[in-house]
Amino acid sequence: MNLDQLLKEIRGSEPEPAEVERAAARVKERLFPRIEPASASTGTIRSCADFTSLIPAYCAGGLDASRKLLFEVHTRECVACRKALSEARHGARQVIEFKPRKTAARQYAGWAVAASALLAIGGASYWGFAEYPALGGGPRATVDSIDGALYRVSDNALIPLTPGTELSENEAVRTAKNSNAILRLNDGSRIELNQRAQISVTRKWSGSTIHLSLGSIIVQAAKQRRGTLQVATADCNVSVKGTVFSVNAGTKGSRVAVAEGTVWVDHGDKHDVLHRGDETSTAPDMSIAPIRQEFEWSRNSSQYLALLGELNEIKRQIAALPAPDLRHETKLMAWLPSDIAAVAAIPNVGDTLTQASQIFHDHLKQSATLAEWWNRLPAGQRDNFERTIGQLATASRYIGNEIVIAVSARSRQASPVILAQITKPGFDVYLKSQLPPSVFDGHMRFDNGLFVAAADATELDRIADTGDFLHTPLYRHVVPAYQQGAGWLFGADLQRIPVGPKVPAIADARYLVAESRTVGANTENRASVTFSKDRQGVASWLAAPGPMGSLEFVSPDAGFAASLLLKNPALIADDMMGMLARQAGQVADVDLRNDLAGAFGGEVTVALDGPVLPVPSLKIAAEVYHPERLESSLEKFVAAFNSQGDRTRTGDLKLSQSEADGRTYYKLKFEKLPWEADWTFIDGYWLAAANHELLVRSIQNRETGYTLPKSKAFRAQLPHDASANFSAVVYHNLAPTLAPIYSLLGSTNMKLPRFDDRPGAICFWAAPDRIDVSTMGSIFGMNIESLLSMQGSGPLSMLAPALAGVKQ
Repeated sequence: MNLDQLLKEIRGSEPEPAEVERAAARVKERLFPRIEPASASTGTIRSCADFTSLIPAYCAGGLDASRKLLFEVHTRECVACRKALSEARHGARQVIEFKPRKTAARQYAGWAVAASALLAIGGASYWGFAEYPALGGGPRATVDSIDGALYRVSDNALIPLTPGTELSENEAVRTAKNSNAILRLNDGSRIELNQRAQISVTRKWSGSTIHLSLGSIIVQAAKQRRGTLQVATADCNVSVKGTVFSVNAGTKGSRVAVAEGTVWVDHGDKHDVLHRGDETSTAPDMSIAPIRQEFEWSRNSSQYLALLGELNEIKRQIAALPAPDLRHETKLMAWLPSDIAAVAAIPNVGDTLTQASQIFHDHLKQSATLAEWWNRLPAGQRDNFERTIGQLATASRYIGNEIVIAVSARSRQASPVILAQITKPGFDVYLKSQLPPSVFDGHMRFDNGLFVAAADATELDRIADTGDFLHTPLYRHVVPAYQQGAGWLFGADLQRIPVGPKVPAIADARYLVAESRTVGANTENRASVTFSKDRQGVASWLAAPGPMGSLEFVSPDAGFAASLLLKNPALIADDMMGMLARQAGQVADVDLRNDLAGAFGGEVTVALDGPVLPVPSLKIAAEVYHPERLESSLEKFVAAFNSQGDRTRTGDLKLSQSEADGRTYYKLKFEKLPWEADWTFIDGYWLAAANHELLVRSIQNRETGYTLPKSKAFRAQLPHDASANFSAVVYHNLAPTLAPIYSLLGSTNMKLPRFDDRPGAICFWAAPDRIDVSTMGSIFGMNIESLLSMQGSGPLSMLAPALAGVKQ
């Protein structure tokens, strides 16, 4: 039988009537099952229908306590049953139903409302999470990386964390000592924690808040679409929209520094707006620290310092510009009168100004960060800067390669006068268009190819081509500078300058000549003081140049070292005792001259050679001719000190000695004070140090050749001349040495100088009536021209001292 035949028979067959009725009954039973009413006091309650059947008994008070409680709970939660109960009590409300004309609307209205609601909810959710990332679910922050240890802070323990750990609302974490960690917020912001920093994160509609309890953090805030990212400390609140900044919450207060973008800081009743390179502190006694210090602890310090380094790069490029050509003659000084007390000759730096301005504007075009900073400046300030640079550059094109500024000795109120050769016509017209009449009229001359300016009009008439100044001693001291090429030059007859009283120690000083000249990449600064007679007093202490063996005890790591050759220590002791007598009225009963100073030869080196904390690593190496006399003097000093009455604060002064490696070591120490001095005698030198370890290390460094005179850093700072020896040398490389103090204090402006990062050496030569000094580069970061307030000055700015007192 095939399939078609089977289907034909099925279609042709008819069921019996009884069978049809039984099938219909089964379908009806399944579609409409009969529900037996539950008893008011018995039976299982499975549905709302069961609860509805209890309504009559409930209204009549016939339900037992358990079913009554169950019924009341259900009707409070079920709207349909509560409505049925209300109708049983008060009767059903009559509702007039308006039927729509089209049945299709009734079929789809519910779906349309539901779809619209879902669409609205979905759109609002998408907008909310897109505009307010902080609203997203999940953790408040995630540990991105750890260098060292990071702990979760609980009530009774610190729980170590690992990368990937998620932090919940207001959950505090703290980095361990010498540790660093990075957390990531769910908006993409990154938080870097320095050692012993503790934070927690909370979140609300306005954005996430980083609660900084203590320590330093650096925040790379992602761009906030809505709201702000905030950092809250105990005394300030920091708000950002997307930037890079640091917050340091310390014992004294909080400090905020900005590497990029804009930051709003509220503390007390103050509201500060900080931009790139700005910082602020909440405590009035917290001085401003170098901004790089707030970021250099980070593992990403190079990235942050690059943001801060663009202006430094501009400065570096400007410093690398070729210096003006050296001048080998001067024609301007022939116009000066003979009574000049001080004269300065400076190069025309107009070309340098023009190139520097070009470098700055090139960086503005290349750096969006720098351009943003520049555009934030007030328009008036930007215009004034551009105008001043333009004026100086334009004025420099009218004059020669030298500008001379001179002051006469006529009176204390002598007016400086400025001279320059005019090389291009029209200089008078240009200056008249740029200066107010009160400055221009009567205070400037333009004749004989010369420009002359002075605040005192009578000084203009004294400028003539007589050559009188060329026959003065001051000119004879200045003119040798032109023989080797003059850069920035200053000379003064100290006894003729109409200033205050002379300093007693240099009362016989007569002429001062200072110069700075750049040849290639090397800048050498020199100064010379000539005395009217052989040096006396303090100025006479230095001996003639000679070898310095004591410098061999100093290592290349020293932050400071001063090595001197002294004429006669006994005579120096006499001078010191004389000064003490003048100051105190009496001299202590100590034979300082014979017992102590008389033991030394005259060469001495003092150095800071190692850490500054907790005890400065000071050392002294001095040539000693009579060590037994020095030992006896020190023993007398100890005995005299211990014979004093009240020593409750210090205790006795103990002098002891020990033997090691065939050498005798001495130690001087107070009983109650954490201070000591150690020394020994070696190869004709008395070597003393702050502790025994420093003493031994100094000897070892000398034996192995690890010494300052042999280091490249020291030798590179020595002057390029024919001298083989010096009377004194002062070496400085204090930035690495003082870094721990700066870090500890959190400021470089707390009675501490700001030193240059590069090493330097200052060399002295002593002659009977003269002392010369020279340094390559800078003296603690300052060139001689900086000390004379001349560096970077253009022709027009030189008018300021000459025109001082002229009413605008």
